[in-house]
Amino acid sequence: MRESRWMFGLSLAAVASAAFAGGPDSQNPTWWGKYQYVQSGSPLLPASSQGSVAVGGNVNVSNECGPQSETYIAMQDGKVMAGGSNEIYRLPMRAYYSSDSGKTWGASDVPLPPPLGANGIDFGSDPTLAFDIHGTLFYGSIVVYFGNGTGINGTALSVARSSDGGRSWTPNFFGFSGGSDHFNDKPMITTDRNTGSPYRDRVYLAWDAASGGSATGGGVLVAASSDGGSHFNTVRADDPHGPGRAIGAVPFTGPDGELYVAWNDYAANTIAFSVSLDGGT
Repeated sequence: MRESRWMFGLSLAAVASAAFAGGPDSQNPTWWGKYQYVQSGSPLLPASSQGSVAVGGNVNVSNECGPQSETYIAMQDGKVMAGGSNEIYRLPMRAYYSSDSGKTWGASDVPLPPPLGANGIDFGSDPTLAFDIHGTLFYGSIVVYFGNGTGINGTALSVARSSDGGRSWTPNFFGFSGGSDHFNDKPMITTDRNTGSPYRDRVYLAWDAASGGSATGGGVLVAASSDGGSHFNTVRADDPHGPGRAIGAVPFTGPDGELYVAWNDYAANTIAFSVSLDGGT
């Protein structure tokens, strides 16, 4: 069964390669190549003939009049779920929680730190959520600090934890970075839920910090917490001696406590990853 599924994947890849043959770069298609292919009027691939799964109707999770963006969802089990979004017309991040498999939802705000300077403001962005094995919920995001008409003062990371499924939050702010070449962006969070891991329940947050070339600013950064999100230690996961050239960073854990972090290296036009075998140290 595994062999047939693998061969099916290869056949789709072969069809896709044939479809892009003659394009600007048929061996390395990109979204721009897709645009050019579609604009040329070339034939499109057929949809899969596989059957679909019946689902229920959509549920209005936010139930707010203003728009939301950058949505994220996490599950503890088949019933307990949580979500997050960026509020476009409000400053704090928004959290959503459900204990009935998503049929009904409640909502709460994730606290922000005080702004920097007189008449400054700050707001949250880029939500990411994960449960640990005990049901504690962690909500990661960035904090963007604005001055009074002077642009961005800096950015920081936020990881808030909730012991009641998202109804209330205890925030932790760390990793403040300023300067024109440093901007903390697009964090992703995970927890080690592997029962055989020596780092079980460790919380990991990975993100890209724009350019810069130091071990504490710029590049792919990973923060690890061994005390339930109260404190985080941050290290750099990509080349610590070179300039940052990453977009996005996604952490995953393995069954024996391995921590993998993958990112898009836009200079090399590839997906890169690094692994830690000591709990993110």
